[in-house]
Amino acid sequence: MRNKRIFEITFCAIMAAMAIALNSVASLQLTQSIKITFYALPLLVVGICFGPLMGLTTGLVAGVVLQLISPYGISLSSPFWALAPICWGLISGLIYKITKKINKWLAITLAVIAASIGANLINTLAMIMDSLLVKDSWYTLSAIMIDWPGRLLTMVITMVPYIIITGIVCDSLNRIYFFNDNKDDKKEELEDTNNKEIDNNNE
Repeated sequence: MRNKRIFEITFCAIMAAMAIALNSVASLQLTQSIKITFYALPLLVVGICFGPLMGLTTGLVAGVVLQLISPYGISLSSPFWALAPICWGLISGLIYKITKKINKWLAITLAVIAASIGANLINTLAMIMDSLLVKDSWYTLSAIMIDWPGRLLTMVITMVPYIIITGIVCDSLNRIYFFNDNKDDKKEELEDTNNKEIDNNNE
């Protein structure tokens, strides 16, 4: 159990580092406020595989480091920008935890959609706060509103690879002992079997 916990923490630390790296090497700035990035993939995997708490923690680490190394520096709006990575891990973990008993792929899809919407709204809030709090901000309220439909379209488009890649990775991890659902599912199956045997004996 202790080795498993250490492995989980190590894995989540690696995912945080991967999110930070992907933000640099797998991002494409299209306009002033529209950006295609895949840094959220590791955070989604952590949230779904290890739950909302680990997703929140991993997102927090990634968010803080991303702000510390940001070329724009630290500002009054930095805490708002750090919230988006937290959303990816926390919201995906919560939604998956609530819906996983229905169907795993449906749960992953809903988790990605909910996290995408949450992160989009938080990023929009961060842009607005940046325009209000930071002198000579890169963002203006008019530009944010004009680009928002484009950001929503980008969000919808990136949901597809997010769902597919996250689902494949999580399904692969499901075959390894440290995936949380493994133990829970087996425990539930064993309890169901025992309950059926007791009912049959009572009959």
